[in-house]
Amino acid sequence: MSGTVLATARTRFDDGFSFDLHTHDFHLLSWSVSATVTHHTSERDWLVPPTHALWMPAGVPHAIEVVRGGLGYGVILTGTTPWTEPTGVLVTPLVRELIVHLGTPGTAARDRAEQLLVTLLEPVPSTTFTLPVPTTHGCGPSPTPWSPTPRTTATWPPGPTTSPPASAR
Repeated sequence: MSGTVLATARTRFDDGFSFDLHTHDFHLLSWSVSATVTHHTSERDWLVPPTHALWMPAGVPHAIEVVRGGLGYGVILTGTTPWTEPTGVLVTPLVRELIVHLGTPGTAARDRAEQLLVTLLEPVPSTTFTLPVPTTHGCGPSPTPWSPTPRTTATWPPGPTTSPPASAR
């Protein structure tokens, strides 16, 4: 991949912040240090942990939603890329430090740091899973009928944490 870093933005996100569907004329590497951010595209949703970043190619419509506020970085790049769809990228300790370094204004040796960052970007396989939808409506019958008579721990079966002395602690 060849590319040039145009800018690096350091942003503190608040809980519930969102950005509606939009596109960019540039590639965006989105990394969250401490925020929990969901990226939405027409194809899928991405929840990206701090150990990873999301590569969003230029022209791909996407939206973001901040589930938990925190610190994040956006690295804006131009150039050719082998990735034509959103791609998870591993954030190694070196990649992390390069992003933070590029987010600091007036850093020396910026050109070399930009080139190194672009060289180190490594795609990772994503994990997709489907959540089953319940087929029954409501809850089934209770295995133990409700009793209006108050029960004490003395009536519970004996066990290491259910005996009256253990429960009284």
